[in-house]
Amino acid sequence: MDEAGSTPVDAEAQTFELQLQLPARPLLPKKVAQLGLPETPSPLRIAVTPTETLNDLRATINDSPEGYWLGAFAFKQPKSDEHVKEWAPLAEVFADVPVERRVLEVVHVPYTDTAVRTHLQRLRDLLTGGQADPSALSIDAGATVHDAVAHPEEWPSEAPVPSVDQWNGWPASSTALLYPAACRGVRALPRCLRNLYLSAWNPPPQPLVLQGHLLYLVAETLEGEALHITACVHGFYVNKSAANRFDPQPREDKAELASASLFDVLCAASPLFLRNFAKLFNDPVSTRDYFSALPVMNTMPAAPWLARLPRHDADLLRSQTAFLLTGAMSSDTLDAARDWNEELQSSRELPRSTLAERLMRDRVLNRLYAELSLAAARAVPRVAAGDVVPMNPADAPEAHMYLFNNLFVSKGVDGVHIYPYLGGDEAAHVAVSKDVQGVRMFAGVDVDGLYLLGTVVVDWLGERWVVQTIVPGLFKSQEQASVAAAAAAGDEAAGDAATTTDTAEATSAASVAYGGVEGPDVIHTDAAFAEVLRPAAERLHLAEHAVPDAAGEEHSLCVSVDCKGLRGADGRKYLLDVSRTCPVDVAFLERDIDGAVLEGTDAPAYPHRLTLLRPELIELYYDHALREFARAKLANKDPNEETPARIDVADFRLTFNPDAFVEYSVQGNVTVPVRDESDPSVRAVRDAGVYLRDTAIPRFVSDAAAGLVSCADGVALAQQLHSRGINLRYLGRVAHLSQPSQKAQLDERIVAKLGPGHEALLASMRRVAIQTMVVRAAKHVLRRQLRGALPTAVAPCIAHFFNCLLGTEVEASPKPVVPAAPFGERGTSAWASLTPAALADELRACVRTRFRFELPEDALATLHKQQVLRELCMAMGIQLRVQEYLFTKDAAPTTPAAAPKKQGGKKKTLAQAPPPRSTTFVPDDVLNVVPLVKTSTPKSALVEEAFEAGRLAFARGDRELGTELLLEGIGFHEQVYGLVHPETARCYALFASLAHHFATEVAREKAKKEAEKAEAEKAEAEKAEGEQAEGEPKAEGEQKAEGEQKAEGEKASDEKASDEKASEPQSGETQANGTDAANGASLLDDLPAIVAETVTIDNALRFQRQAVTISERTLGLDHPDTMMQYMNLAVIERTAGNLDAALRYQHRVLALWQLLYGDNHPDAVHTLSSIALLLQAKRDFRTSLKVYESAHELAQGLFGPDSIYTGNMAHELSQALTLSGDLKNAIRVEKDAWRIFHERLGDDDALTKESKAFLSSLTTSAVHVARIEQSGRMQGAVRGTPRPRGAPRGAPRGAARGRRT
Repeated sequence: MDEAGSTPVDAEAQTFELQLQLPARPLLPKKVAQLGLPETPSPLRIAVTPTETLNDLRATINDSPEGYWLGAFAFKQPKSDEHVKEWAPLAEVFADVPVERRVLEVVHVPYTDTAVRTHLQRLRDLLTGGQADPSALSIDAGATVHDAVAHPEEWPSEAPVPSVDQWNGWPASSTALLYPAACRGVRALPRCLRNLYLSAWNPPPQPLVLQGHLLYLVAETLEGEALHITACVHGFYVNKSAANRFDPQPREDKAELASASLFDVLCAASPLFLRNFAKLFNDPVSTRDYFSALPVMNTMPAAPWLARLPRHDADLLRSQTAFLLTGAMSSDTLDAARDWNEELQSSRELPRSTLAERLMRDRVLNRLYAELSLAAARAVPRVAAGDVVPMNPADAPEAHMYLFNNLFVSKGVDGVHIYPYLGGDEAAHVAVSKDVQGVRMFAGVDVDGLYLLGTVVVDWLGERWVVQTIVPGLFKSQEQASVAAAAAAGDEAAGDAATTTDTAEATSAASVAYGGVEGPDVIHTDAAFAEVLRPAAERLHLAEHAVPDAAGEEHSLCVSVDCKGLRGADGRKYLLDVSRTCPVDVAFLERDIDGAVLEGTDAPAYPHRLTLLRPELIELYYDHALREFARAKLANKDPNEETPARIDVADFRLTFNPDAFVEYSVQGNVTVPVRDESDPSVRAVRDAGVYLRDTAIPRFVSDAAAGLVSCADGVALAQQLHSRGINLRYLGRVAHLSQPSQKAQLDERIVAKLGPGHEALLASMRRVAIQTMVVRAAKHVLRRQLRGALPTAVAPCIAHFFNCLLGTEVEASPKPVVPAAPFGERGTSAWASLTPAALADELRACVRTRFRFELPEDALATLHKQQVLRELCMAMGIQLRVQEYLFTKDAAPTTPAAAPKKQGGKKKTLAQAPPPRSTTFVPDDVLNVVPLVKTSTPKSALVEEAFEAGRLAFARGDRELGTELLLEGIGFHEQVYGLVHPETARCYALFASLAHHFATEVAREKAKKEAEKAEAEKAEAEKAEGEQAEGEPKAEGEQKAEGEQKAEGEKASDEKASDEKASEPQSGETQANGTDAANGASLLDDLPAIVAETVTIDNALRFQRQAVTISERTLGLDHPDTMMQYMNLAVIERTAGNLDAALRYQHRVLALWQLLYGDNHPDAVHTLSSIALLLQAKRDFRTSLKVYESAHELAQGLFGPDSIYTGNMAHELSQALTLSGDLKNAIRVEKDAWRIFHERLGDDDALTKESKAFLSSLTTSAVHVARIEQSGRMQGAVRGTPRPRGAPRGAPRGAARGRRT
């Protein structure tokens, strides 16, 4: 793909239609479609690409509504008895076959033991319908409430469905807002069988195995019959067995119940199964929202911090799942654990010379990383519980190492005393997190010949664990490792005289061939390793540098001396311990590590000295230096040159020394081996740290003051800071700079443009920053409390901690619930002695130490407790019961979760009231603690490049190519990441935004042309009529009719103006119409068919709805990005004319604002304005006025009376008052708006002119109304105040645009 992004669409990625001939289903009733099950079409048409294999096609068929029932099957071409090879790409299968003749037959084949178990597992998954699995890591994993928001009336619930036109102010502050009222209870799904389980007669005896018997099942139908079923190589049939009699032969009275599909046998055997399975198959939620039912495969599903108490139904097959997955009946038949490392490295070695190969490789890697993360998350609780014996039981517990499921597990502490001079356990805690970051960085550059271990960090119950794949040969004896490494080195370095004696030494010292063994005491170099590492270091802007060892001898390294290059027994070159890939933040070490805290006088020492810069900061500073280099070049250009100035950046070079200013322990003495700032790579490290402190952070706060950055909660703030390369240890500095008194420290170019009202934006940023510091400090304290606590004390510990932090207004001195220990179990009970006062002192001390900031006196007393609870639960992986938690004594009583309606009965199921409680939290409120996972999964560069190329081509005006590339990019996202993945959701949302804007512009231009045409036709008709009737006086009735027609026209014009305002795109929306508007070209000129059919408002809706559901399931129900997706969906629904749907989504946004921040975030003014616009478009002017008044009141309270924000809202409120007929107040409010625009923007600004014209129109209308009223009184015929025809009803274009500061 070239730089311009104009790569043509790859022919291998073009889709075509494949026809599949599916087998018949003779056991199903003929009118099965009337019951709700889809008929099996012949042929089934599927869109595929030439690069797909038959194995990919198999997965597609199994997941489709037409092929779910198939068991063991194969493919063959018509008129051929040979099965097509499973892994053959379709391009090879259909070589030289015309598209219209590409047909495959799906045929049954004999079952194997694995195929039977897979078929049975698929049946169980479909019958459970995604119900809660007690063995899952989290409750309500991957939950979505999108359908309940969009269609609340179709959810069975006792809660009343609120009217979308209703406005009772902001939603009341409530933790239960996470779930809409309609879905706070567990939704009941139709039950198809009483039970399904493996028969006690398993396994089949050997004589019957020779007859093809594989498995025996028991299905208890809803009719009360227990069907014993034999699974054999040819399918399934009902046998003669019973609970006390074994006879697996076919049952005579049910001889017809035999099929290659277990689905079909059960459908034919039980009418109730067929009826309820059809209902389950046509579940209205999954039918309306397909993405809500898809399994989350390639990422960890989101775990909501509030969870619905799951139903725990009896399921005999649940405990037999392990057999279904492994087929093992005894320990000696268990399959060996997966070799994670070999799978990972073999996947990285897959070919990638063609587009199809790159797609396949990225897809395999992404899926493998996801499976590795899940395996790590499941391994840590087992290891932490003591279920796994350590490899080194004689060592101290913190130094224990474990092997589980072929994964190496250890604690993220300084168990072997590597970091005592850097902070011990605190430094080790950070180092493992930075190691994951380093692995991700090296995996992202993807250099051939360099191998990295799969690395996952898991935080659980106060402990940090590191899970890694195993380097082959790592646990061999030293002699074996030496021989293997020497042989590998000899093969590569034979005849290479440049290879130093370091290689030989490395092979005899734990196989370290490159880097420091433990710091710079002993350093090894290797030419082969250096050759592999050099291109990776260059792409990461790392300098090749010299580091002296303990003897003073210098060694040239491409990476930090802490990194270790190991030769595995498989001959691969592995790079380990890459935590120091990014250079140190020397400015922090020199100025802040033990300096006085901001807004205070104490100077506590920072917990550790492992303070590194972020990779985003390195990239940003590199770009900054490149721009400065270009400016300097331009300044030196001769201004008299006729040729345009062109900058050659080939001689620009900026690299960073990863070992610069790093403290190491050399022979017991702490030294800084690399600190010579005459070296440009060392100086660059200092300059980058200074840039972070003096430029990046002030610029971030300046952008917040200008409204360019907004954060609803700590999650959004962390994302924003990290995207700008700012570490969270600078949260105190962000809060400090957000004070009005620090305005002089901000970016003067931005500050010069600020006006009244920016203080509210800074106050919001300061509040979020302080709250985030408190939450993160509370997380550190709670981790210490949980560390070492008994399993039975986890929930009481969490409940007591929350009561001390958030429940003191309900109970000032909460008492802990200490569980009994009848067997004398030993565990820490320090948590039980925690008091609110002691916790407050700990939090203040932690904020001073970690964020170099003194909390204000009232910081803890004025906490927004609901938001703190939410963020702390998410930071710790805690799942609480969904209910209302009371933080004050005078709060309303607890609201129970909405109960689902009782199916099929007249009596209503009433939710039982919870027992009275004396504290805000009780141990039973804590339902689960989820392992939190940090992965090293890199993003796929291929899919990013493809979609970006399409976006750029579309923006340039090449819409046909751009649309093709966009569709290709979407397809690549779906193939690599899967359908339910946050990256796929982001791609869907970007396309939806682009399509929405383009479709809006097309519709606007069509309407404009139609209006011009109608106006021209009207003018011609009037001209002709005038010529015909010229000179003839009009009758009195004709004049009256003409006047009424004119009035109606004025009214329609006013209403049209209101509609135009409501249909304008929101500020910040993607501008996707290229340069047509600028050069005067029409969007309708020669619009290609693919563009007209694809880039439509319907597709924008479809993709944005999918983005909402996927974001909820993978990021979280109340993640800031999910709220943004809802905002965008409301805008697109409004453009499509779905005003009720748009209002529902905007009300959901209000609920999310309340959860994330409260009801007074500056950006919430925009949400209120959007709701008012929607109500205005529905002609509900009275309710719209109420919302506008709330928005105006909020703007005045936040921004003050002289802010542009307040002026904008006053302008819109004036229009709402006009539409409601209140001209007097409309004039008063518009005068205030004009005053603000006049003072802030001047008379020549468009908003000032617009406001002045509107005010003039209002005044004229008011005079006209007054005259009519006076005339009516004089005539004694007062009939009510008429509506002024000339009064503007809609907002002038541009009145609700983005912020102006």
